[in-house]
Amino acid sequence: MATDDDKFKCLVFREPYECIREIMGTDTILLRMAEEPDFIREMLGHNLNITLEMIDLINSLGMEMDGYWVWGDIAFNKGMFFSPQMYREILRPFHVELFSHLGEYMIYHTDGNVKKALPLLIEAGIKGLNPIEIKAGNNYFDIVDEYGDKIVLTGGVDARILCTNDKIKIGEEVRTKIEYAKNKKYIYHSDHSIPYNVNLDTYKFVIEKVKEYGQYEN
Repeated sequence: MATDDDKFKCLVFREPYECIREIMGTDTILLRMAEEPDFIREMLGHNLNITLEMIDLINSLGMEMDGYWVWGDIAFNKGMFFSPQMYREILRPFHVELFSHLGEYMIYHTDGNVKKALPLLIEAGIKGLNPIEIKAGNNYFDIVDEYGDKIVLTGGVDARILCTNDKIKIGEEVRTKIEYAKNKKYIYHSDHSIPYNVNLDTYKFVIEKVKEYGQYEN
């Protein structure tokens, strides 16, 4: 077991908003957030309680996690699914409680354009962000400049370029993104799931380049 081998253990799970969104559907939950916010708050609170109880149960069984990867897509390619005000009034209190419970080693995943969402998420207590989706309009370099000293950034390597299987283009993409963030809090990751048309030889090449450009001098 990972515990016995002293390995870093990371729990991946959906946060309350994402759980409810998948049950109700995006259109329905957004409509209910506008028309019946108390109903949504009740659902978020119930789901959060279950989540925290399950984490505490895992810990009590001797499987305490070292870190957490929390999945909650609150944005799309034009911005957030809801206004910043609605986030603060409905979702933020549950995020604050959840993130404070998880501690220092947690990364929050949301696809989409995070320009307006990221300051709110930092206020709520995230310690890291994934995946900085380029095709959603995120400016990787601006995000690194503004937030690379505040939280861990992981992502930003354009999966569309990986899809080309062109090693020259891919090598330059990996080099550019890693070297730009070299003095910041950055972990390599693609900006979306690795597409099926990225062949194994290509991805081995990606990892080779990550190791090459990610080396730091002592």
